[in-house]
Amino acid sequence: MEKAKKCVFCEIVAGRAKAYKVYEDELSMCILDIAPFTEGHCLVIPKRHAQFWHDLTEKEIECLFKTARMVAKKMLKQYNSDFICMYARGRRIPHTHIFPVPTASRWPSQIPKARVLDQPAMNIDLFSTSLAAAGIQLPKDRVIDGKDMLPLLSGKDKSSPHEFIYFYKGKQLQAMRSGNWKYQLKHYVYYSPMGKKQGPWLFDLAKDPNESYNVIGLYPELARKFEKQTAAWQKNFDRGLK
Repeated sequence: MEKAKKCVFCEIVAGRAKAYKVYEDELSMCILDIAPFTEGHCLVIPKRHAQFWHDLTEKEIECLFKTARMVAKKMLKQYNSDFICMYARGRRIPHTHIFPVPTASRWPSQIPKARVLDQPAMNIDLFSTSLAAAGIQLPKDRVIDGKDMLPLLSGKDKSSPHEFIYFYKGKQLQAMRSGNWKYQLKHYVYYSPMGKKQGPWLFDLAKDPNESYNVIGLYPELARKFEKQTAAWQKNFDRGLK
């Protein structure tokens, strides 16, 4: 109860703190964010204090996501957005809140309309791509792993600038991708037999996008290429940390 008394969202629900209210019903409330990512960025919160969405009752979850969907539909119409980005939070402010954020990914003079790409990219590329779009050079005092994706998006290039893409769980490297190939390192898994590391695995994503068939036995040379790259990457991983 003490935590709830100090919660800014609980204060807003109780009417003791100011907020611009967009919508409310019996169990949920939608307010504008005070530091919006984009115009129209809202927060959808449950009226009862609960830190994480999985702490809510079934009825509260249904109501919360129903409100988020309703608000998202209105955002799409109001802001002519391509889509509404949505994610759930509850750590920095320990009260469940959903971010519906109007999102557009258009640049008609540079990126052709309705262009569909099947080349791999990651969120780390947003930084490099954004700086390139603004005409700003990358920092030179550190290694930047993200790549400028504008040539690919514009059609000047046909393939991803990444030779390899790396997937981590926390600080542990668990998988790598190169083109249509994905290599998963030996690691703990969440199915039987549990308690011991399994793998490695190699998947041909062009034929097996669900990663169901391990073909490492059919392509041993390719597996060795991934193993060599894994060793080199892990050896030099901290070279650019700041």
